Amino acid sequence: MQCLLDRPITRESLVTFGSQNHLVGSYHPSEKQGRSLGVLCLTAGMLHHVGPSGLHVKLCRSLASTGNAAMRFDLSGIGESLPVAESGTSLQRATSETQQAMDWMQKECGVDRFVLFGLCSGADDALAVAEQDSRVVGISMIDGLGYRTKRFHWERFKLKYLPRMVTPAKWVALATRGIRSKKVAPTLMNGEDIREFPPRDQAAQILLRLLKRKVEFQLLYTGGVVDYYSYADQFWDMFSELDRRRYEPAVEIHHQPMFDHVLTLRSDREAWIQSIVQWVGRLEMGTSDRSSAADGKL
Repeated sequence: MQCLLDRPITRESLVTFGSQNHLVGSYHPSEKQGRSLGVLCLTAGMLHHVGPSGLHVKLCRSLASTGNAAMRFDLSGIGESLPVAESGTSLQRATSETQQAMDWMQKECGVDRFVLFGLCSGADDALAVAEQDSRVVGISMIDGLGYRTKRFHWERFKLKYLPRMVTPAKWVALATRGIRSKKVAPTLMNGEDIREFPPRDQAAQILLRLLKRKVEFQLLYTGGVVDYYSYADQFWDMFSELDRRRYEPAVEIHHQPMFDHVLTLRSDREAWIQSIVQWVGRLEMGTSDRSSAADGKL
């Protein structure tokens, strides 16, 4: 991987880039002989580029230590990146800004193939970017696309409600609820998180086009999204039009109902970071694991 600038960056550094030099990121150059894949960590919701509990920091440093240049950055108007007046939807702006990040990395260190990592809305953005830019060859998503299936309801009942039914404390709480003091109203209205999932049929076509383009996926679904994803094989039930026998080698699925949405526990974060580093390494070598991880084992 040959750097193209006169003075290549050789240590973890804060950088600015973008069409108006308004985007801020933290660039992690490879600490070993450079590989041909660059990794970008996309903004998780409204969190800035460190990620939840420093997830993006630890992931980028781990990737850099094994040979992959990585960068975590703020979308405009979030964290340290300046807001700019640009037209288009949030997905269109996120796509454009991620492409500007890829342009910067390609100029800095010569990588022309990228893996995108995204959690929550970052996963939504990663899919949108991949659809528009052929430089994306891999996507690692936490709690990405989700659509309810027939089996979903029974599996959610087993995960979410059945344990409560066999817990005596839950029955005591239910029996005494009426005599408790009045609850304080929640600060947020009831409802599902705001996400930008495309209609299911459209999502299936996007996935099909990406798989035909040889893009590979690493998908983690946590217990934080049990209200739309409740069992390991749900991905293939959601997208039954995808030929599982043909495409399963390119789709690595992990279902971890004991993980929370933002991997609060250190042990969960470390386990998943290690899983991503290994997966990126397999992509780099062109020997991606050809067996599904649907059993949920990391």
